[in-house]
Amino acid sequence: KNVITISQISTQTMSKKQLENSHSETESDSIDKESPSDFLPFGKAFGRVVKNSILISLVHIINTITKNFSFSFLKGQSDNNITAAYGIGNTFLTIFCVAFVVSLNVGMLVESSQNHGLRNFREMGYLLHRAIIINIILLIPLTLLIIFSEDLFILINFEAKLAHSVGSFMVLCLPGIWTYMIFSTMNFYLNAAKIFKPQTVI
Repeated sequence: KNVITISQISTQTMSKKQLENSHSETESDSIDKESPSDFLPFGKAFGRVVKNSILISLVHIINTITKNFSFSFLKGQSDNNITAAYGIGNTFLTIFCVAFVVSLNVGMLVESSQNHGLRNFREMGYLLHRAIIINIILLIPLTLLIIFSEDLFILINFEAKLAHSVGSFMVLCLPGIWTYMIFSTMNFYLNAAKIFKPQTVI
């Protein structure tokens, strides 16, 4: 009886292993059969990349043209402090505001695009909310720094008139900084979801 039971147990374990191996082989075969269909041909993939990059490139071209037009307009003014305030103020805002917002949103873009590929849309929503909250927390001290930037520039030996011009310029740019934060966050989120047209129009 012991011999029979041991042989039965061995045959049962062998049959289970065979079933598991057969299931794993069928799953691997199904994956191998389905995986080529998940990839686009090179021509279609390249065309999709070019189509999406055209819209993004158009946004950057318009942004560059707008900046150059504004700078050339201010350069024609008689007061040199206005031109200096534009240059110094934009540099300060780009380094301390725009760079931080964009770098945080790039991280959100990477995580959101991965979740979009996995069709985990709830996690994408969480990432969007977290990105907005983190950017708001970041911009609060930067806003205070901009408000009191005139005193800061005077401390580092700027001329009083130039410090006032730079500080006034950056304070006037504060509404644009906050709206840019919201737009940039939504822009990167929509890019992760493969949506490009709305932000291009905006």
